[in-house]
Amino acid sequence: MTQSNEPGRATEPRDLPTWLTVVVILLCLAGGGGLVWWYFSSPPKVVAVPISQEMRMPVRQNGGGGGNNRPPRVVEDWNGDIRPGNNGFQARSGDVQMWVRKRDGQAEPNLTVYYRNQLLPREQLNLLRVTLLANREDQAQRMKLTPEQIEALRKIPNVRGMQLSADEQKALRVTWTAYESAAADKKEEAKGAVLAMLDALGKKNLDATKTALTASVTAVRAVLTPEQQKMLESGEL
Repeated sequence: MTQSNEPGRATEPRDLPTWLTVVVILLCLAGGGGLVWWYFSSPPKVVAVPISQEMRMPVRQNGGGGGNNRPPRVVEDWNGDIRPGNNGFQARSGDVQMWVRKRDGQAEPNLTVYYRNQLLPREQLNLLRVTLLANREDQAQRMKLTPEQIEALRKIPNVRGMQLSADEQKALRVTWTAYESAAADKKEEAKGAVLAMLDALGKKNLDATKTALTASVTAVRAVLTPEQQKMLESGEL
């Protein structure tokens, strides 16, 4: 397009040559084709986005292939309390736990007091199971126990729980009965008395309980052969 140098004269547009139009169209087609080729032939670019620790979902290791990514179950520690349990109550105080169970026809409940943490290595505690297994014919045969061994094992004390004297058992039963029969406004005070006694008994009888357990383990080792001990220590039975 040209402009006239004469003032007041209108400017007339001029048509583009045909060959120039064809060149422009070809250039547009070539450029578009190149853009399409580059888009589909270039490898995708991967951008790593960092994830903060707060955004990560904990994965529960369930050993299966189902891809269960639930968060792990939180186990509540209710130490220092008394709660309903299986057929009775549970009481926890410090390192001590007490089960209170009362079966039909019983005048008084059974009180089982034990330490929450194992007092001996697991291998030694497994040995003490033989005092129970000796009374099962199938397990006795599997361990190849002789009649003489079975008779000797039945004489070994089966140490289960804390070692309490007769007076301590009586005092604990009286304290528990007072808790059960306490009025609503006295319940917390009675519960505190039970928990305080459990804690005190646990500290007092810790050494005596360890001694009794160790003595039973020694007695079991004296009866069993090395092969029989290995079966128990490994948890095979």
